[in-house]
Amino acid sequence: MVDYELEIRKFIDDNWGNIQGGINELINKVKAAKYICIFGAGGVGRELADYLKSINIKIDFFCDNNKSLWDKEVYNGIKCISLDELKLYKEDVFILITGSRYSEIKKQLDLMSFYSIVMANIILKTRLYLGTTTNELLKNNVCSLLELLEDDKSKEIVVEIVKKWFTSILEYNTNNHQNIKSDNQYFTEEIVALTENEIFVDAGAYDGDTVRYFLEKVNYRFDGVIAYELNKNNYDILCHNIAELDDEVKSKILPYNLGLYNKTEKIKYSSNISSSNINLFADDIGQVVRLDEHTKKPITFIKMDIEGAEIKALEGAEEIIRVHKPKLAICVYHEPYHLWEIPFLIKKYVPDYKLFIRHHSDLGIETVCYAVI
Repeated sequence: MVDYELEIRKFIDDNWGNIQGGINELINKVKAAKYICIFGAGGVGRELADYLKSINIKIDFFCDNNKSLWDKEVYNGIKCISLDELKLYKEDVFILITGSRYSEIKKQLDLMSFYSIVMANIILKTRLYLGTTTNELLKNNVCSLLELLEDDKSKEIVVEIVKKWFTSILEYNTNNHQNIKSDNQYFTEEIVALTENEIFVDAGAYDGDTVRYFLEKVNYRFDGVIAYELNKNNYDILCHNIAELDDEVKSKILPYNLGLYNKTEKIKYSSNISSSNINLFADDIGQVVRLDEHTKKPITFIKMDIEGAEIKALEGAEEIIRVHKPKLAICVYHEPYHLWEIPFLIKKYVPDYKLFIRHHSDLGIETVCYAVI
C-alpha cells in the first residue's frame, strides 16, 4: 500500500530548493528571445504584460485569434498582430500563451512550426505561488486534501500534479500529464451516476459543448439544463446551437448571458474567443449572479469551469449545495491552491460528500474535483 502523504512530504522537502530556479528558468528564456509575444490579448494577457514589465521585460506584441483586435494597440501601446504577421517572426519569437484553451492554441502554433511556446499563466501562477508559500504549509495542505479523497487514483493524481509543479519549464510545457489523464471529463462513469431526472447547471457553458455531451450521456432524457455563459459572443453561439436541437429538448434548456459569483453585480471581464474571466484589467462589462438567488429549482448536478471564479461561485451556491446535495464537477486548476481549497469548501458545506480528483488533459490543465453522495 502506497503512503501518498509520506511520498509527497519527502518529495517537497527534497525539491524545495529548486523553486526559485524554476522561476528564473522561464524569465531567462524570455529575456534571451529577440521578440516576445503574448498570445491572448485579454485581461490575463494584460496582467502578464504588467508582471513582465515589473521585472524589466518588455513585450513586443500581442497575438490573438480574435480578428477584430488585429493591427490595433490593445494595451499600453502594445499592438495585437495577426497570425500571418506573427509568422514573420517565427525563428526569433518566444510565445507566452494565456487563457484556458492552451492545448488548442499550442496545436495551432505547432502546425505552423513555432517552437518557443509556453502556457505562461499556469506556469507563472504555480511558480509564483510556490515562491510565496512555505514548505510546511504546502505539505500540510496537500496532505489534508489526501486525507479527504475516496480512492487511491485521486491521491495518485494529486501527488503527480504537485510533483510536476517542481519540474522544469520545458518539461511542464510538454504532454507530461498523460500518465494521469482520463476521459469523460465532468461525466466520469465510475464516479458520476446520471439519471433521467437531472437538472444540470453548466457554469462556463462556452458554446454548449458540455451541454451536448451531457445530452448524449443521458440519452436526451432529463428534467432541465441551466447554462451560464458570461461572454456575449460565446453566449450567442450557445443560443444558436441550442436552437438547432429538437423542440422538446431545447424547451428544457435555459441559457443565460451571466456569470456565477458570490454576489449579484456588474463586473469587468476579460473576453477571449474560448474563455472569459473576471478581471479588473478588462474592458468588457458583464453581469454575475448568485446561483442561490437566480434559481429555486432542485438542482441535481453542477459543473463549473469559470476561469478561477469557482470558489466565489460555490459560495453563491451554498444553499443549493447544502439543501439539494447535487453532484459536483468543479475545475481546480486555475490557481494552484484551488487544488485543495475547493475540496475543503465543498466538504465544509456537505461533510457527507465523497470527493474524487481526476485529470483530463495531457497538460497541466483540466483537473476536476468531483463530489457525490
